[in-house]
Amino acid sequence: MNNEEILEKFRTIRTFREKGKISLHKPILLLYVLTQCYHKKERMLSFYSIDKAFKELFCQLSIDGKYENSHYPFGKLKNDGIWEVENSDNLKRTSVGHLSKKQLLDENIHGGFIEEIYDVLVQDEALLKEIFKLILFTYIDNKLHKNIFIILNINL
Repeated sequence: MNNEEILEKFRTIRTFREKGKISLHKPILLLYVLTQCYHKKERMLSFYSIDKAFKELFCQLSIDGKYENSHYPFGKLKNDGIWEVENSDNLKRTSVGHLSKKQLLDENIHGGFIEEIYDVLVQDEALLKEIFKLILFTYIDNKLHKNIFIILNINL
């Protein structure tokens, strides 16, 4: 997969909309995981660590939505072709395809960008920053940008 194909994958991320308003669950998760790539952290992150970071981000940024629903984007990003969840085929799902938060925590399930995308992002800082800005400017209110940079410890 080349850089343009990777960028296109991120451009076409499907987000949940309710009453004309975009849910920020996937964008927040993506910004967090992109930051982990920026800091050269492990590719596969425990759901526990993602859930904890998700809560902190939602609270610190005063974002509308339920931070308890971190398992929604954790499981649904797989449908966008950029994400994997370990043992995904063996995990319980609801009728709409959401993973069980309890199972993710109890079984210490990990998830992350697919290896091909992760490898490119940790090597190509310019592409990573371009994708980060794409997500940030597409989904997140401009008033929150400065705080996101501070909270996530990222310089663009």
